[in-house]
Order: sequence, then structure tokens, then C-alpha cells
Amino acid sequence: MGFKKLREFNLALLAKQGWRLMVCPDSLVSRVLKAKYFPSTNFLEAALGNNPSYIWRSFLAGKEILREGMAKRLGDGNDTLIWGVPWLADKANPTLHTHVFEQLKEAKVAGLLSEAGTWDVDILRDIFEPDDIPRILATPVSPDFRDEWF
Repeated sequence: MGFKKLREFNLALLAKQGWRLMVCPDSLVSRVLKAKYFPSTNFLEAALGNNPSYIWRSFLAGKEILREGMAKRLGDGNDTLIWGVPWLADKANPTLHTHVFEQLKEAKVAGLLSEAGTWDVDILRDIFEPDDIPRILATPVSPDFRDEWF
């Protein structure tokens, strides 16, 4: 067939299937896999679990490649965790440098926004390291829309 790096090609195709699990959550395969392997989380946070099928092991093999190539577009911030998700508009480094606070590890980006839907600079100064603040402020938000992966 002419493929030089068959393993890398296969991993890329598996990452594409993981992407489909995320963007087509109502498909039959997405609903079945979610119910069996990650009922209370999302695909990016899913673990191998007990007695996984060959298909599930394969999907998880492509998960890290998928994670490296995707980012989150912010809408209202209600669906995006502050830490652990690449949501900054900085293409070179879309994750925060500030270490996660135990009390805020489940906090959503929406908590960093003012009632007007703009960044609350006072909150940013209280929580984040100085080098993260301009990167956050440079990240656009659209409070009229939901967060989405791209």
C-alpha cells in the first residue's frame, strides 16, 4: 500500500474515532461505549477499566494523539474545567502554567468571567501566576454560545 509508518497511521485513525465519540455523542457506538466505559466522565478522562474490549483498548491508544491536536473554543465557559484542558488561545502552549489549587480543581472557566461575559481581572490576579494573566485575557469568549472542541 505504500504506508511507511503503519503504526503511526493506525494511531491517527484511532484518534479520529475518538474524535467522533466526542463530536457525535448521540451515535449508537458513542452511547454504547459511554455507557460501558465512561458513564460519568468524557472520553478524554476515560480510563481503561475492567475487562476492556479490543475496540476500547484501541480507542484509548489514540486518545493521547487526539489530546495533543485539539483545543477548546470558549463560549460561556460552563463546560470547560480551568485546569487539565487546553483552552487558552496560545497555540504554542494552550495550557496554564499556574499549578492547580485543590479547592479549585473542579472549577469551570465560567467562574472567571464577570456578569457581562468578559474576563474578571481581579479574580485572575488572585488565582493565576502573572505570566498566565495576559494569555487568559488574549483568549476570546463568546458568552452566547456553548464551549466546543476543535
